[in-house]
Amino acid sequence: MNRLESEASTLRQEVTRYQSQLEEQARGSVERERHHAAELAKLNAKLEPFIRVAVARYPGLEVEDALGKLRNGIEEVRAIASPPVLSYVSHLVQASSPPAPRTRGA
Repeated sequence: MNRLESEASTLRQEVTRYQSQLEEQARGSVERERHHAAELAKLNAKLEPFIRVAVARYPGLEVEDALGKLRNGIEEVRAIASPPVLSYVSHLVQASSPPAPRTRGA
């Protein structure tokens, strides 16, 4: 009977330890879910202004498609406004400027 009680006690300890591990994992899972929800809220807060602009600019499109068109428009502007293009345009403007008038006697 002593050996049976000892085995039962060991089994109870293992079950208790396993239950504790499950409870700890559940707490960790809840914390991860809270963390993910907080990160998602941050992302939504950052995206909201862009979503409003995209939907207002492209009202007939789904949100994702409107955001894609807005992104493409921004990329086009970025390419146009990149420094090499601005430098080239600036150079052309300077090169096509009329020469300064000459003074007599020079």
